[in-house]
Amino acid sequence: MYTLKIQTQYYDPLPYHSANENGSFHKGMPQASFKNLGNFRLAIPGAGEIHLIDIGERKLAGFSRATWGVLIRYQGEECEYRYEGGGELSLNVNDLGQVEISGHGSLVQVDLPAFILKKS
Repeated sequence: MYTLKIQTQYYDPLPYHSANENGSFHKGMPQASFKNLGNFRLAIPGAGEIHLIDIGERKLAGFSRATWGVLIRYQGEECEYRYEGGGELSLNVNDLGQVEISGHGSLVQVDLPAFILKKS
C-alpha cells in the first residue's frame, strides 16, 4: 500500500474513483492525500483517464529491486513505480492536462503492448 498525493491546475474538475471513495478535485484546492491505496482512477476531461494499478510484487521493467509496484497508465503510455515499505507518489495535473509524477521510490517509463497474441 502507498500514499497518493494529488494537485491540479486544470480548468475542469477531475473526478476520481478508488475502492473506498469517489469525488473530484478542483483547481486551487489544497493537495489531496490518499493513504493505504491500491487501485485508483482519475479522469481528466478532454484528455483521458489516469489508472494506477497496484501490481504488488510483480515486476514489469526489472529496473528496481524494490518489493512493491504500481503501474501508471495515461494516454497510451505507462510508468512503473517501485517502492519499499510505505511508498509516496505525487501527481500534479498541470493546466494543459499533462501529468507530472514524482515519488519516494523509483519511476521509469515502460512500454506495454496493448495486445498479446496467443497461439492456438
